[in-house]
Amino acid sequence: MAYIINIDISPMRDKYQKIVLKFSTFFGENSYDNNYLTKYKIDNEEDFDTVVSNALDKFTWVLFTYFTTYHTDYITFATKDKKNFDLYLTLLGDIPAKNINIYPHLDTTAKKLKYLTFNDDCQEGEYVLELSKNMENKKPYLICCIEENQNYYRYDTQEAEFEDFIWYEEYTALLKEVKRFSKQYKSWTIDDNNQMIDTLEKEEYIIYEITDEYAYLALWEMASTDYSIAQYTISANTNLEEVEKVILKYGYESFDFMALNPAIPWTYSQVYGGGSDEHHAIFYAQDAKYTDNLSHTLKNKFWSRY
Repeated sequence: MAYIINIDISPMRDKYQKIVLKFSTFFGENSYDNNYLTKYKIDNEEDFDTVVSNALDKFTWVLFTYFTTYHTDYITFATKDKKNFDLYLTLLGDIPAKNINIYPHLDTTAKKLKYLTFNDDCQEGEYVLELSKNMENKKPYLICCIEENQNYYRYDTQEAEFEDFIWYEEYTALLKEVKRFSKQYKSWTIDDNNQMIDTLEKEEYIIYEITDEYAYLALWEMASTDYSIAQYTISANTNLEEVEKVILKYGYESFDFMALNPAIPWTYSQVYGGGSDEHHAIFYAQDAKYTDNLSHTLKNKFWSRY
């Protein structure tokens, strides 16, 4: 059994480094020269519990990081000693509580971890569709985002010209729209004098019931392109009024805030790294049984659970 603390340190790396300096033993493959942090790589074949168990067979406490998403950094502290656990908590100081997940004295920690990142390239949206049908006996909702100034005419490489129709309309016509709302946000552009000017852009969000699975998967299939509109797949048991509130407040960066909202049982989306085809799936559930079910379905396709 072990005491586990998982912390999202993305917005506070400098602050967290000072905390780590207070510890004297580090575990892993690569140590930084200034000795403030040690990394340990979790392989797909070796789950979270196995890593923690093997580490604590050798060390009183361990501290390690592993890949979660392109935009976040999680670090795990584990110990079998309650005194070390209590000391570590006191050192966390003013790190926001929402960034800290505590698992006191558990021997099956992985079954409590609610986030999952995985590769579903060419199968975007498919695994969570099956999850919803199997665990909720319903099909989930799809949330699409259409940007006001985005070109949604695909380029036909064989004809060397743009198509004369908006690519997604044939698919959204097969789905049942249940909610629609708009959000404005500040952006910028370059004017004719090569000067940067502020602009006000608009994006429209549409929530659909999945009345046609082929259309749903076709919309997610474009996740790697600039003209993709599929944004989230969410539980069919979601309170859609809460979804609207979250998106209107946080817009394109709503995933983490949707994940923290108890009115949204689970959320699926894609995280983009910036390069061509550089994206992966991310999933969060209020009840870890959904994450556990999905991780077993994915087997060695999932990258990290945290």
